[in-house]
Amino acid sequence: EEEEGVDLTKDEVDLYAILKLTRVEDKGLESRARAGFHRQSTKWHPGNFKSSPVMCDECGTRLRPAGGWFHYTGDFYDLCRADFALQAPTEEDREKYTEVLKVDDLGEEQHRYAFELDRTAARAA
Repeated sequence: EEEEGVDLTKDEVDLYAILKLTRVEDKGLESRARAGFHRQSTKWHPGNFKSSPVMCDECGTRLRPAGGWFHYTGDFYDLCRADFALQAPTEEDREKYTEVLKVDDLGEEQHRYAFELDRTAARAA
């Protein structure tokens, strides 16, 4: 059941109730829980992943249109030419990928890459 109308910047939120946890009056436990939450939220924050939308998800090589970029249709999974050869050895596997020669080759998924492509173009200018 989802709560509606909660403004996390103004309203007091009882995370124990939301997470259905029993409250224990132990300050050490509370600080350990906060530290654990902080550790996990920092670990899984999207900014910490090696791959931005324009990097090979296997080796980390920066990808550019017309530079050996292969996009798995329907996902944020992208490969360089070398890893494409390793990861998509059969014709059936290769059919699931689009070679990106120009940004328009991304089709409906182009908007998912717009920010990163614009940032890359600005750095190159």
